[in-house]
Amino acid sequence: MHVSVEKTSELSRKMTVSFTEAEIQPKIESQFKTLAHQAKIDGFRPGKVPQHILKKRYHSQVRKEVTTELVQESYPKALEEQNLDPIGQPQIHPVEQAEGFAYTAEFELAPVVSFDNLAQIQATRFQAQVEEADFEKMLLGLRQQKCVWSEIDRPAANGDRVIFNFGGTPEDGDKTQLENQSVIIGQRADSDFDKQLIGAEIGQVKTLTFADDSSPSKEEVNFKITVVAIQESALPEIDAEFVRQYGVEDGNLETFYSNVRNNMERELQRVLQAETKKSVLHEVYAYLNIPVPTVLVNQEINRMIQSVIEEAQQRNVKPQELDFPKQFFESQAHYRVALGFILSQVLEHAQIQLDEQRVKMTLEDMAENYEDPEEFVRWHYEDRKRLEPIVELVMENQAVDWLMSQIQMKDETESFAKIMDRQQR
Repeated sequence: MHVSVEKTSELSRKMTVSFTEAEIQPKIESQFKTLAHQAKIDGFRPGKVPQHILKKRYHSQVRKEVTTELVQESYPKALEEQNLDPIGQPQIHPVEQAEGFAYTAEFELAPVVSFDNLAQIQATRFQAQVEEADFEKMLLGLRQQKCVWSEIDRPAANGDRVIFNFGGTPEDGDKTQLENQSVIIGQRADSDFDKQLIGAEIGQVKTLTFADDSSPSKEEVNFKITVVAIQESALPEIDAEFVRQYGVEDGNLETFYSNVRNNMERELQRVLQAETKKSVLHEVYAYLNIPVPTVLVNQEINRMIQSVIEEAQQRNVKPQELDFPKQFFESQAHYRVALGFILSQVLEHAQIQLDEQRVKMTLEDMAENYEDPEEFVRWHYEDRKRLEPIVELVMENQAVDWLMSQIQMKDETESFAKIMDRQQR
């Protein structure tokens, strides 16, 4: 067996494996001996068929079986001989030649990541604090969630809720299509649509206009509504009854305030860590600029497309109604695959071992969002498969921590509102 390897791109290899006719013939003869005991040909007793007749009838079949066996046996040996570790399945093609047998195997290799000169990379460590104004705004939001709406007999103003029947375009006449629709004036800061309802009165018929963003020309659409009711909100006081609605069963206000602030602090730390991690990974990815196997990028694209399809089906959208090119996902798929290689090689390069205590702390932190935190933790530890996603997350975070120790980190302080808003986009 003779093996040669050609580098066709940074990660792609074309390996040629060849055999002389002298190497193949003993295998062919052995196959014919086996066949002689099995072949059934009219005019001959089993096991008595002459070799020249067998070879004339079965030569192509036997040679194909032998060469197929040779590929299966020789491919892993050839890889070991050349010290190659391919990604995915190879593309194997026989090579036409007069004597002997040869085939090519085309495949891709994993990229080798170099961690030299990481100190040239600069990423951002985000910082923020929960200020008193943030705390008060959160309390206001919680009160607004429990606000009481009552009908009023006056023109609609900012903050009011308007109940209306929708009657289509003015050309459609007065036939009502949708009843008891509602909108809160001023609720969407990025839209002026609802502000057209300011000054509306009960029983009034109004024609509203909005820009149709789904239209290429952004043309304006008009439709008619009939105002059914106008309501204003009354915010509840923060008292024992109010805080019980947020899980403080004894109605203690100090406990409620402490819970709210602790939740804000915990969520802020989670977001700060996520934003910092995102910055580190983005900068490391851009600096290293490693090539990645096309086969893995395509697999990731297919996973992303399948995820979109499943999400669409949950919204009762038919898959055939979705039309998006694979190129739409290519950049993100490349990013995900590259980060997978970078982080896995960080773990190997830095010889990072799993921090079991960190797994426990991560799980306990996640458990705070559940009604029975102890049961949440216990359920995960009962089955290692349930714990595996947490273990993977912790190992990933440990790799990121190591990267942060090798690169430059620039502190950037932002407001609570800004950092939380960016996370939600």
